[in-house]
Amino acid sequence: MKLIISGNEYEIGSDTVSVIAAQIPDHALYTELYADLAKMENSDIREIIAYKENIDDSTIEALLGDSQLLVLKQILENERGRMLVSEDRLLELADINDSELLCLIADNVDSFRQCDALKLGSKLISSSDVKVKQSLASGWETPEEILYTLAEDTDVDVSLVAREALARK
Repeated sequence: MKLIISGNEYEIGSDTVSVIAAQIPDHALYTELYADLAKMENSDIREIIAYKENIDDSTIEALLGDSQLLVLKQILENERGRMLVSEDRLLELADINDSELLCLIADNVDSFRQCDALKLGSKLISSSDVKVKQSLASGWETPEEILYTLAEDTDVDVSLVAREALARK
């Protein structure tokens, strides 16, 4: 890769690009640059770009299709990423046995605009990971049907959190 400053060219590697990408302000002025950086082979760079709010829809879509968990987690933390992720992709991600990813999805079950929260919650409720169920039970907007099921969970802590959530409603 080449970095050009004042007409001078410098050869730089992907680690240097990663450091530079992290320092680029999150501003609409750089949307096109973010799109180019999101295509880099270095997943650290893609993860940094997934954090940006000023990325365009096509960049978000590309990052939602990424194979690296850290990139996926970061784009799902992004409000616009949650708005654009398709139900099929989200249900596919829910099949990945990664507790942190599943908890992230469970924590935000109601904010995925293209996915039915009840359908997604029903998928997550079958997780054998108690942390995922607790995240789902503690969500402010978790559908009541899911909370009623979790209130009967065999794990006392999950059941307690679900009952507390039902009492809030």
